[in-house]
Amino acid sequence: MEPKTKGRILVVDDHEDNIELLRARFEARGYEVQGASDGQAALDAVPIFCPDLILLDVMMPKMNGMEVVRRLKIKRENKEIPFIPVIMQTALDSTENKVEGLDAGAEDYVTKPINFAELEARVNSHLRIKKLQSDLAARELELSELNDKLTRISLTDGLTEIDNRRCLEDRLHEMWQHSERLHEPIALIMCDIDKFKSVNDNYGHQAGDSVLKEFAQLLKADAREIDRVGRYGGEEFLLILPGTVLDAAVTFA
Repeated sequence: MEPKTKGRILVVDDHEDNIELLRARFEARGYEVQGASDGQAALDAVPIFCPDLILLDVMMPKMNGMEVVRRLKIKRENKEIPFIPVIMQTALDSTENKVEGLDAGAEDYVTKPINFAELEARVNSHLRIKKLQSDLAARELELSELNDKLTRISLTDGLTEIDNRRCLEDRLHEMWQHSERLHEPIALIMCDIDKFKSVNDNYGHQAGDSVLKEFAQLLKADAREIDRVGRYGGEEFLLILPGTVLDAAVTFA
C-alpha cells in the first residue's frame, strides 16, 4: 500500500526551476506534487491529477493566471470539478492586483520572493478548509441518498416492490388534474384475485406471497411506461392508465 500523502498540489509556473524548487520542498514534507508550465496545461491536468490545491503563477505566456482561475471558477460553478483552493503567486504586490486575483476566484495571494514557511502555512490552512468542505459535501450527498431511499420505501409496497396505496393515490390526483386540464381520457382498472384466501389456507402464507409478487410482475410487464401499477391493499391491485379510453381499458383488462 502506498503511503498516504498530505495532499496533492499542482504547481503552475512557466519557469521549470520554480516548479522543481517547490516540488522538492513540498515532496520532502509529504505532499504529492505535479507541475504545469502554462495555463492550458494546468486546466488539462486538473481532471487527471485531481489536485487538492493549486499554486498558480500570475505572469505566464499564452494564458495568464487570472484567466486560468476564471475558467476554474466557471468549471466549479458548473459542477465539472470540485472545490479546489487556488493560491496565486506573483511579483506584483499592488492591492489592485490582489483584488483582481481574489475577484477572479482565487482563495489566497502570495508575493515573490516566496517565504516558504509562510506559503506552507497558507497551504495547510486551505487544505484544512477543503477537507471540511469535502466532508460536508459527502455528508450532504449521503443524507440526500438516504432521503431518496426513504422516499422510495415510503411509496413502494414492501412485498411486491410496486407502488403502494399512498403512491397510487398521489399519482391518481396528479394524473386526474392533468387529464382535466388537457381534456384527455384516463382509465382505472381495479384487479382482485378471486379465492385468494384459499391459497393461504391450503398452501400457507409464503405461497400466497409468491402469488402476489408474481401477479404484480405480470401486471407491470403488460403495462406501458406511462401507466402506474400498484398494490391497493391485500390482494387488490390498481392500474392507472393515462390517455386511455374506456374500450381500450376494457381490452387491457
